Amino acid sequence: MTDSLDPHRLIWSQIERMDNVEFTFLYSDVGPIFYARVGWVPKRSEEMVIPTNFALPVSGEVVLDIVTDQTLGNLVALDARLLRETLKVQIETTPDFIALAAVTPESTCLQWLHERSRFVAAHQLKLEQHEITSLGARDQASNSFVLWYHDLLRSQLFIVRWRVDPLASQAETVCALMGAAQTEAKKWNMSKVVIWNPEQSLGDLLGLEIVHRDSAIPSIGLTVSSPTTSSVEWVMNEKYSWYVSSFVLRYG
Repeated sequence: MTDSLDPHRLIWSQIERMDNVEFTFLYSDVGPIFYARVGWVPKRSEEMVIPTNFALPVSGEVVLDIVTDQTLGNLVALDARLLRETLKVQIETTPDFIALAAVTPESTCLQWLHERSRFVAAHQLKLEQHEITSLGARDQASNSFVLWYHDLLRSQLFIVRWRVDPLASQAETVCALMGAAQTEAKKWNMSKVVIWNPEQSLGDLLGLEIVHRDSAIPSIGLTVSSPTTSSVEWVMNEKYSWYVSSFVLRYG
């Protein structure tokens, strides 16, 4: 196939003609080379599995509220605002040759995920218990939270997005949020909780291994000449970005 007929190069040429689009991203299940030859460069692709029967190393008195359909929108809006504030601070200490790219969460995309899980529970698996009401957990005392997705067909609870407030008690808050995820997973007879691209500090705290992932490899492609894709840092490269396709920010 010639370059002029290659659909991926044709797509890329169309993207380059769009106004106000500085970068695009995709997730590849065909390895890191296929899309890289066109212009999308693979970024970090790791995950950590927390078995539902795994004993968390820290316990504390962190009080959590359950995130519901009614509270999800406000929490996601708060998260997007905090992300912008974080990027504004981070860019001040980032070298000029590095750009920071981020995808903001969208409540409509997350709601679609939960509706899909509800459909699977009720109509595909025909579970007697099929009403999914818990979409995550939030610390009452800080802006720390976790949002999850019920991947019922693979018997795993995915951490879609999570945030630990820098002012919160780190170890206690982390374990409280992960404990809430374990509890929700057990409720649906799931065997594990999965989180994408966690910080090494989380692996060290829990004593669990962070491993490379060969599927859903995140890749970034720039539509501007500078900087190069190798000098772009993908901030908050978490599971929720896999489902978000509309609102993209770039600072740099």
